[in-house]
Amino acid sequence: MQVSQNPKRKNYAWHWLVYTAIIPVLLLAILSGLVMYKPAQLHWISGLFGSWQTLRTVHFITVPTVILFTIAHSLLALKVGSIRLIKSVFL
Repeated sequence: MQVSQNPKRKNYAWHWLVYTAIIPVLLLAILSGLVMYKPAQLHWISGLFGSWQTLRTVHFITVPTVILFTIAHSLLALKVGSIRLIKSVFL
């Protein structure tokens, strides 16, 4: 087995995993929020979650997860590129 010469390779793997995993979490947060907002119109999606309590549980787990991801991502961006990186995103 060949050992990588790049010591940051594990970090890159974790970044890839986290950024890939946040996509279905975000989709679940949006979908469950829409179903809770319009349950009569989206009853067929509501049925996929099983019960109303399961739907609420999924929503109230995924939304804080997305918020924590956003905060952590922003703090790490500040750490790496300081305020110049944040300004470059908006200008």
